Amino acid sequence: MTMNYLLFDRDDRILQTGAIVFDASTLEFWGSLLNGLTLYIVGEETILSPVKLGNAIRENKITTLWLSSPLFTQLADEDPAIFEPLRYLLVGGDVLSPVHINRVRKLCGGVRIINGYGPTENTTFSLTFNIEKDYDDKIPIGYPIANSTAYIVGKNNELKP
Repeated sequence: MTMNYLLFDRDDRILQTGAIVFDASTLEFWGSLLNGLTLYIVGEETILSPVKLGNAIRENKITTLWLSSPLFTQLADEDPAIFEPLRYLLVGGDVLSPVHINRVRKLCGGVRIINGYGPTENTTFSLTFNIEKDYDDKIPIGYPIANSTAYIVGKNNELKP
């Protein structure tokens, strides 16, 4: 699986957080299957609890986690340090909160946080952005994923820079 936003190692472990019918589960399932990784599946009560989720991340040595923006914001409000053991944290599905992203970046210096942007029709992500600094306002949505192109058009479908 060719990706230009995530580089998996053989010992990476992904925790499934999306419902199986949610488009984000394609990254979790196919990302692990196509790269020979381990996928961990836990119950909804674990995913929604910062304490239980933090324990699952540590106990299972999870390295990669995808969260919807609202769920990430809720968890980061309650305990932003739960993300510290991760290598990759992908957040998307809605506009990201710079306040919460900045807080997690400060507390969890080793985690690479990626904005995964894209409508459901494109299955998970169309654009990604590696968040490497603090933002006061809007976090960029990024650049097209491998083997794809994105166009910015105006209200009359004219190409924009």
